[in-house]
Amino acid sequence: HTIFTTNSSEKLRILSSGGITFNGDTAQANALHDYEEGTFTVTLANSLTVGQQTTLSYTKIGNQVRISGQFKVTSGGSDLIVSNLPFTTKNTGSTDETFSSGICGLYNVTFPTDGGASGEIMTKTQKNDTNLYFVYNRTGNDPNNHTATTNGYYTVSHWYTAA
Repeated sequence: HTIFTTNSSEKLRILSSGGITFNGDTAQANALHDYEEGTFTVTLANSLTVGQQTTLSYTKIGNQVRISGQFKVTSGGSDLIVSNLPFTTKNTGSTDETFSSGICGLYNVTFPTDGGASGEIMTKTQKNDTNLYFVYNRTGNDPNNHTATTNGYYTVSHWYTAA
């Protein structure tokens, strides 16, 4: 391994088994193994189409992935699902600890109106999946899928755990 110090204090260590640790930490479990930045072109499920703004950005730090950006749906009417996240979510077997939700900014989007709807749309990921679901909460019920609005703009900020 290689160690970088300043004033006799360890700041960074490159482990021979792979990964980087900081400030004297030598544990492999705490090592940073991956960092990546990029973009991906949104693909929508359910025969929906995306146009004009079609790209989202991502940053992967270890197994944590953040996606962000805005896209425009050019044909709506079905459940809104981005079907091509850049990394598959972690498969946690029978537990749900890697489920995650994010925020969604909206422009020219029709809000949900069924009884008890929150009027807010959020993003959601599930385990062992490459989909980003758009849902809204309902009082006393499970969340419902959001029906995409034609010519609606969706701005997302979402973190999830990758496999």
